[in-house]
Amino acid sequence: MPFIKLLALAALCAASVCSAEIGPLVLDNTISSKGRTPNKHIVAAHDALPNIAGTSAAARLAILYSLTGRAGEMFYLEGEGDNYVDARFDTKRNPLWLRIEYSDKYIQIRYLDGQKDFVCTINRDGICYNNHDHFYHYAAYLRKSIRNRLARLAKASPEAVDLDHADVEHANTEAKP
Repeated sequence: MPFIKLLALAALCAASVCSAEIGPLVLDNTISSKGRTPNKHIVAAHDALPNIAGTSAAARLAILYSLTGRAGEMFYLEGEGDNYVDARFDTKRNPLWLRIEYSDKYIQIRYLDGQKDFVCTINRDGICYNNHDHFYHYAAYLRKSIRNRLARLAKASPEAVDLDHADVEHANTEAKP
């Protein structure tokens, strides 16, 4: 029975996340600042990254590199869909699920679900307003890794990166800096 409740909760969270637009972060000021995480942590984790490469394929590849490369060793690819990648992070038996949405213009990390320390008590369209400090650290770390990978892809020539046939195998064979 608890598994069914968890599955229903995950489906509900996924449905609420999918309804939000990808774009610059607009904080919900109707949420009381008492007991809320400071805005700088929320912005560091959830603010949209401009897709400087300009294509969804480049954004997807940057995300996969970040999940499977050295900078993202602790994240696991959980699944993919149209313009999003789901990732899981496990630390001390505290799982955390994130959805990384992407488009030709932006990439944005959203909160899907978490257990124990990573339960979000105030979640608005995948933007978590109250969570453990470690959540914001890990999400900001992943966001920074995606930003750096995207910058490298934007500088690369089209011949160097075959964006139409990119997959996780290519991401795992890239030379480490």
